[in-house]
Amino acid sequence: MTYLYTMNKKEIYDKLIDINNEAFLKRPDSWRYGQAVFNFALNEFPDEVNKIRATSQDCFYRDDRVAEFLITLQFNLQKDDT
Repeated sequence: MTYLYTMNKKEIYDKLIDINNEAFLKRPDSWRYGQAVFNFALNEFPDEVNKIRATSQDCFYRDDRVAEFLITLQFNLQKDDT
């Protein structure tokens, strides 16, 4: 579920931290870290994550792109925040 329209910048930041922690601590054994971050974020923010899919910030296949993915996602989510 996308909470974008009811979340302020702090809440967006906190949700992304939660996604990162969940991906690190609770991911299925068959998922890599980047894959888990992408999937957990996709579950929360499908429209915004799909804008990053197949770009140089996509971390699904590359764990080394997780930080860039989360930064890009945070920036995109905050674009419409007032």
